Amino acid sequence: MFIDWFLPGYKAGGPVRSLINMIEQLHNDFIFYVVTSDRDYQETQPYEMEADIWHEHISNCHVMYVSPQNIRISNFRNVIRTLRPDFVHINGIYSRGFSILPLLANYWSRHKQHVVVSPRGMLSEHALDQKSIRKKTFLFLARMSGLYRGVRFHATAADEYAACSKWIRKYESIILAENMPRLLNVSTKNRLTPEKNSGTLKLLFLGRISPEKNLKFALEMLLKMDASTQTEFSIYGAIGNNEYWEECKQVMSQLPVNVKA
Repeated sequence: MFIDWFLPGYKAGGPVRSLINMIEQLHNDFIFYVVTSDRDYQETQPYEMEADIWHEHISNCHVMYVSPQNIRISNFRNVIRTLRPDFVHINGIYSRGFSILPLLANYWSRHKQHVVVSPRGMLSEHALDQKSIRKKTFLFLARMSGLYRGVRFHATAADEYAACSKWIRKYESIILAENMPRLLNVSTKNRLTPEKNSGTLKLLFLGRISPEKNLKFALEMLLKMDASTQTEFSIYGAIGNNEYWEECKQVMSQLPVNVKA
């Protein structure tokens, strides 16, 4: 499995959580090898662990944190040749290091494996709106060059399935399978039920602060809130785009007195 970021990283959000959930649910039935970067999203300092070797995460799950100088085709090809896995699972589309190079490494490997690509939302309209020309040019060249020929695509929802059909074309196999939920060992016996007060509304945004998450739009909708409703909008997430966060704060400064963000 190739992915740009993995535990102990958390700033990349959903894709990391989706992969962890899959591994935690299936590690008794499959042996996983995760190849990832040696630092978290937008971080310059690596994790405090040795890079370029295998670490055991949980039973049947091994993780290699690759240092920047070893993010190259020859290294990934050697990993594939050594492990000879049944499947190569690539998470993401545009990453040179952990999406494109693994595809090429597998193609040039003596032991070509079945390849599954999970777009992880990167073909959505919101994602394509960011650096649109660059991304659409890449997708066009990928189709023309046959980069994804023989690859299976994994869509987690109907809209992602449609996006795969649109941008990758229908000559490839696309499989629809929802993300696996997180395993929680939580007792419901003493679970607290939040009290609902009439005339009040509590909202929560949980996610990375970046244009594709659409936080600014949500804040703009709060400008239209009825004056009789006391509203509290809590925002939790790593700032992935500072300019976008400033735009969000500008909207927050215009919220009516009955709305707190």
